[in-house]
Amino acid sequence: MIRLLFTALLCVLASSQATAQNWLSQALLELNEGQRNETFTYLLRDSNAKCDRVIRTLFNGSTVELDDWEVLCYHAGNRTHRIGELP
Repeated sequence: MIRLLFTALLCVLASSQATAQNWLSQALLELNEGQRNETFTYLLRDSNAKCDRVIRTLFNGSTVELDDWEVLCYHAGNRTHRIGELP
């Protein structure tokens, strides 16, 4: 019985999708991986961050009013970015 409950819990957790606190992160989650990487590449270039190309993004969850994203750049390594609600 416990094994069945544990299996059911794993299935629920595996099928649940991360939810974002704000509309921008929610829109990013709806993009496919290539589109999301390209979007972050342009966002980082506009902010003068040293990132030539984003090769991976990972939504890490939400804190109070911010969404945490981990971004892996081709030559610059990992970066963590927090996205808050835009006015």
